[in-house]
Amino acid sequence: MNKQTDSNERLSSKVEIDFPDFSKLPERVRDKFERLPTKVNFFRMLGYSPGAFVEVINLTNAIFKNLEKSKPSAK
Repeated sequence: MNKQTDSNERLSSKVEIDFPDFSKLPERVRDKFERLPTKVNFFRMLGYSPGAFVEVINLTNAIFKNLEKSKPSAK
C-alpha cells in the first residue's frame, strides 16, 4: 500500500507547454482560431497541427453546436 501511495505522491498533473504562435500559422488557421467564441487549451494545442486545425474545429462545431436530434419515427 505504501508503494502505491509513494508513487502517486511523485506524480504531477501539472504540465507546462507553450502554445504555438497563431500569428505565424496559415491564414485560414488564424482566422478560424480568432473566430472561436471560447479558446480552450485543447484548441490552442491543435495549433501544432495546422493541417488538421480547421477540420477538427468544424467537426467539433458539427457535433456540439449544429447537431439536431431527429424526431422518432412512428411505427
